[in-house]
Amino acid sequence: MEITVSILTVFGALGVFLTGYRQITAVSMRRIGPRFRVEVERKDARGFERFISGIRVSATGSSASGLVSLVTMADGDVIAPAHTTWGLVGINLGSTFASWCIAATAYHAPLAVPALLLMALALPFRLSATLRRYQYADVIGGLALALLALDFLTGRVVFTPDLSDAIFSGGVLADGAGAVVLGFLVGIVTSLVIRSSVGTVVLAMSLAARGWFPVPVAAAAALGSGIGLSTIGYFAAQPLGTAARRTAAIHLLVTASACIVGGVVIVSPLAAWLVPGDAHTPFAAAVHVVAFVTVCYALTSLLLVPLSSLLPKAAAFITVNAVRTEPEERPFTVLSPSLPESLDANLLLTQSALSRMAIKTYEMLMIVMNASQLDDEVRDGSERSIAIRDTVKDLEHEIASALTRAVQMPCSRAQAEQIQQQQRVASELSLISDDCFKTMRLLERSSRKNYRFHQESRDELFGFTSQILDFLKYVGDYLEGSIDRPDWQLANEMEETIDKVRNKLKKRARKVLEKNDDADIKAELAFIDIISYLEHVGDRCLVISDTVRRLSV
Repeated sequence: MEITVSILTVFGALGVFLTGYRQITAVSMRRIGPRFRVEVERKDARGFERFISGIRVSATGSSASGLVSLVTMADGDVIAPAHTTWGLVGINLGSTFASWCIAATAYHAPLAVPALLLMALALPFRLSATLRRYQYADVIGGLALALLALDFLTGRVVFTPDLSDAIFSGGVLADGAGAVVLGFLVGIVTSLVIRSSVGTVVLAMSLAARGWFPVPVAAAAALGSGIGLSTIGYFAAQPLGTAARRTAAIHLLVTASACIVGGVVIVSPLAAWLVPGDAHTPFAAAVHVVAFVTVCYALTSLLLVPLSSLLPKAAAFITVNAVRTEPEERPFTVLSPSLPESLDANLLLTQSALSRMAIKTYEMLMIVMNASQLDDEVRDGSERSIAIRDTVKDLEHEIASALTRAVQMPCSRAQAEQIQQQQRVASELSLISDDCFKTMRLLERSSRKNYRFHQESRDELFGFTSQILDFLKYVGDYLEGSIDRPDWQLANEMEETIDKVRNKLKKRARKVLEKNDDADIKAELAFIDIISYLEHVGDRCLVISDTVRRLSV
């Protein structure tokens, strides 16, 4: 009974640690995630730069979030799978940073008192109504939970006597290659179950420090945690496109290479220093575990320098190919909610779908502009606009369904606000497609009934539509991730300019009706309606900019 209680206590403490750790990484990824995506998707970025970006995002954020970011970016053709290799290598190496911080601090002083002080400090921020201050509570409170859990994980707070002799009285995991292989398998299974490689490494460090696992076995378990995370990523990518699956396969191959290197290290003389059979202090045991994992990942990085070009080819070989389709033709697919980091990953996929909606609405507005200049384009343009509008409506429905499922899952305040933002943006883009469709219908009817607009109408429509196209393109750049968020002041200036031109054009049409006896009344009224519909597009672009601004402060 004591053995069961002791083991469950350790896993309970691990659960508290993961809760706090994920609160911290959720906030950090909100800040560094966009920068990471911009850095790795640059066409001129070198492998070393992507390697450093991978280390940074994994060390200061989350290795799982970095992995799903690359997988979802590859799925949207933002980055080629071959260009993700060094980013994935860096993510593996950077994931050891948190383990080093824990090893360097948790085994030297009690952490319960600092944890409670931090929790008290987080309380005022919990009462804040703004997202930014509320994030401080998540970071401080998450750190407090992690520190409190570490006091239990390291064995500083003990509920039961030392049970290492009772647990391993038969000497099954005392030493030998079989014990190391078993530890490696334990690491894989644990990482698959708790869905966290960092949590598995921390658990391995704790078991080694308590004397429950021999240090070599704990080191093997820590290294095996990477395979668990890669396996989760690989299966998570299966519903996505070929590029996403290949990116996940590359990460699996990178991690498998590190495990092979780890096997070589264990049988080499280097093992006597990195993974000794007996660590005299808990601190030494923890350091040996994390040092072993770090050295394996670092050696793998060096060995892959001449072989990095082979990994994408190997990933293409082991990945089941699907019929390649263009991004805008692919069905909108989200990851299973049972997978780790699935909510953040699905929000990225939804953002990509919103970008596709923006591209489609931009295409519709281009059709409108061409039809306003060339009568021959009206009929074909009308048919194309109907097909595009149907695509936009289908995307809106799929996005709404995905976001409805997402909001029913446990989510942070930041995630809830992002869901709200995406729902509003999807609705506004759908309304933009309606405005473009109505404009196209008016142009078609005007052409069919031979309406005669005033002489300057074509030039006026071209200039007015061009201004709105610029605004819509600016909003699309945000949705594609080219800019962090639209500049509210610039968006206001663009909308004010559009309103001034709208007023000028409507006034011109009214003067034509008042002063020209031969004016085509129906044509000028249709012209005024066309201007109104186009101006609505600018209004909706401003609403999108305002939504992003209010939900980002």
